[in-house]
Amino acid sequence: MPSLLLLKRKRSRRRTWASTTPSSRRKRHPRRPRRPIRKEERLAKRAAREAEEKEKAESKAQLELLMAGDGEDNGDHLDHFDMNEITRAEKQSKKKYKKKGKKKEVERAGLQEGFKMDVGDDRFKAVFESHEYAIDPSNPKYKATEGMQQLLEEGRKKRKNGGDAAPDERQVKKVKNAKKSGEELGGLVEAVKRKSAGKTKKR
Repeated sequence: MPSLLLLKRKRSRRRTWASTTPSSRRKRHPRRPRRPIRKEERLAKRAAREAEEKEKAESKAQLELLMAGDGEDNGDHLDHFDMNEITRAEKQSKKKYKKKGKKKEVERAGLQEGFKMDVGDDRFKAVFESHEYAIDPSNPKYKATEGMQQLLEEGRKKRKNGGDAAPDERQVKKVKNAKKSGEELGGLVEAVKRKSAGKTKKR
């Protein structure tokens, strides 16, 4: 008979549980109060986080001082580089704005007046020599700026001239290559003659 009593108790518990609302259930089971140890841990973490943020801010300030240089300029060169802004500024500088007899001034921060790219710089050497860094104007990501046009023109000139080597050096290299190929060809002919002569003797 103890099993019947257990069943009755379970049923009564289910009924009381089903009759209560979710809010009253929450009231029955209040949250445990926070331990003071957790509060101390939180305060310690917060202090560590604040110290870390302060350290980052100091290092960032040092980097800005280093990047600013002498301090003669206002730090305009530290602004974000935006290719779309540069192309837009170049397009607008080429257009003539006439409205009621007045020309509209084009002022864009992205475009530097009188900027000329130094395509003779050694840092561009890989762009001209290696196929991995070749500029592809048919690529949709290609932006036709004046600097890119200068790079393409310089690349065409270098390919036409045969690279950076002087014309005399190129001729010397061609002669050396011709001599090497002539010597190799002569050596091959002699080897074939020896082999054919050796086969005729065996017969």
